[in-house]
Amino acid sequence: MTDVEVVIKFFVTVAGSSITGHALAILVGSYAMSKEEANTFSMMLYMPSVLFCGFIVNQESLNIFVTPFKFLSIHRYSFQALGINDMDGLKLECKGDCNPLPSLGIGDDFWVNILMQSANSLLLYSIGLAILYFRGRKKYMKGKKVKNYEK
Repeated sequence: MTDVEVVIKFFVTVAGSSITGHALAILVGSYAMSKEEANTFSMMLYMPSVLFCGFIVNQESLNIFVTPFKFLSIHRYSFQALGINDMDGLKLECKGDCNPLPSLGIGDDFWVNILMQSANSLLLYSIGLAILYFRGRKKYMKGKKVKNYEK
């Protein structure tokens, strides 16, 4: 892999991570009514995402009931894509298997991680915009007097 490819993959990963963070901010901002509520709600989403992404706690040591959180983590796919981008093709001198990617629970497909990160962003955007839509519709219907046409 050339240096240009590594740099392009790095910027694609960083842009995807930024978009996912923006989607999380849209979700939190559409749900919360105040600053304090937004801070609390964002930490309730952010901390499990960091804990269950597999880099603080090893993915193999997670219990079975925590496994869905691992796949919903907004950090997991960007960390894996950066790990693949940085460590793929390294020539390390050591005894035995020196590939650090399998020991971290990282596969070898960069584009699958980018695709999953995009799907995660789309899911967060959709939920946030649905909350905004229904909240706005509720306010609109409160201000409008609807006539009852039943006889």
